[in-house]
Amino acid sequence: MASTEQQNIESATTNGAVMLYQQEGSSVPTVVSQSYGPRAFTYSEALEVAGRGRFHTLLLFVTGLCLMSVVNETVNAGFIISAAECDLHLTYADKGLLNGAAFLGVVVTSLVWGFLSDTWGRRKVLLLASCGAFIVSVLSTFSPNAWTLIAARFLVGVFVSGNAATSYAYLAEFHNETSRAQVISWAAMFMAIGLIFLPVLAWAIIPLEDRLSLSLFGFRYAMWRLYLLICSVDLLLIAGGLLILPESAKFLLIKERQQEVQHILAKIYHYNQRQPKQTFPVKLVTLDPIDNAYAVELQRRSKLGLQYVWQQIVPLLQPPLLVHTLKTSVLMCGLFAASSGLFLWLPDILNAYIQRGDMKLCDVITLIHEHRQTRIERIGNYSEAIQTSCPIAINSNIFVITALMGIVFLACYILNGLIIGIIGKRTLLISWFVVCGICGLSVLWTSNFYITLILIAAFDAAGCLGGVLSAISVDLFPTNYRAMALCLILMTGRLGAMAGSNLIAYLLSINCNLIFVLFGGLLLVCAAIGTTLKTT
Repeated sequence: MASTEQQNIESATTNGAVMLYQQEGSSVPTVVSQSYGPRAFTYSEALEVAGRGRFHTLLLFVTGLCLMSVVNETVNAGFIISAAECDLHLTYADKGLLNGAAFLGVVVTSLVWGFLSDTWGRRKVLLLASCGAFIVSVLSTFSPNAWTLIAARFLVGVFVSGNAATSYAYLAEFHNETSRAQVISWAAMFMAIGLIFLPVLAWAIIPLEDRLSLSLFGFRYAMWRLYLLICSVDLLLIAGGLLILPESAKFLLIKERQQEVQHILAKIYHYNQRQPKQTFPVKLVTLDPIDNAYAVELQRRSKLGLQYVWQQIVPLLQPPLLVHTLKTSVLMCGLFAASSGLFLWLPDILNAYIQRGDMKLCDVITLIHEHRQTRIERIGNYSEAIQTSCPIAINSNIFVITALMGIVFLACYILNGLIIGIIGKRTLLISWFVVCGICGLSVLWTSNFYITLILIAAFDAAGCLGGVLSAISVDLFPTNYRAMALCLILMTGRLGAMAGSNLIAYLLSINCNLIFVLFGGLLLVCAAIGTTLKTT
């Protein structure tokens, strides 16, 4: 017996002052210190023991879908405005509001969702946001008129904002420093995938209008309504995944819920290592030293509520941080206004342009606008514009073109990641702004269909600079204000997308050429501002 014990001790794996001791006949290892008491693992060490595997694959898929859902629910309106024009009697102004409604919903509630995430928990917020967005999105497909649809899409934006505000934190808190940056990059790829998924789905669904007629509850369910419905299926997948995934273990650890933390980590260990939960050797978990300050800050944030948000914002609007806030906000607003603002209109613009590809883009748009036949019926003090005909034909090629542009954007994201360390963040930012701005201005002087498409794709690729600008912004602000600064900068970016979409709606009916003059020039101005940014 003594000999057996001696063999067990000699075969124990030591880690400094720690040994992994396994008694004969037992499959459960026990972690002990030199004094044979339970060893306290830091959170990072516990994650290392749990390993990486199936759990983290599911986590990446679910959080990636969360980010993709933000793109799907804010951009999908751009793919239906041509198809819904007849059903809802949409004007250019209506289309602009519809394109920007979800963006506005994201902007006005992002800070609130961030606060709820720190108070209620990451998983609860993601589950509430996804379920709420799905319900409202489904209801929006039954909208009888333009204003009902605009209001419904705004509410979808309100809910999906929770996914935008929480996904990265939820994903990051199940990874340590060695894998965190990599998985966040992979999750961000889902947003680019969304820009490919949306036009491919539109290509498969919307052209069926002439061949398929659906009716629900005596209501004609047009193909654009079915498209919106299918776009929201990812929200159901998210909810299903979140029912399997646990709350963030780091969040619970900060809340001092030790038993739940140990149970969750054992569950991760079971999924990844395919070992029984009871064999998980970690019984006590503590925060990493670097996270102690974050835990104190999170507790303070929960106690102060929205007052904490104000305390974080005020220093960003005062010297010496004010100049950095203004510069980065203007740059983010400019690139979102130009890229996202135009991308929301691409299907509608291309649907007009593809009919007469031998003319300049704006000449075609002006011609079509002038030939729209409407008559005005005046009833009492009211006036209503009624179209005598609605000859809107949807060319399915526009969705193929838009999907190819999405692939180009994905390639640009990858290219940025490969060369940013070689040429530097600021140089990359300025170069992209200059190239995109020149391409935007060049659209005015070409009548070749394919060259025009290439120039528009290059112009719209300015949207791929969001990550580069965020990386620069991180270096400009102190650690304790960094998260709020990025949140504020991204908010101005989404406001820029909404403003850009509505400005394009106005300019399409007034002077199409001004779209490319103003936004192309705006990107060149952004390039000039970029030269004044400090980088490390």
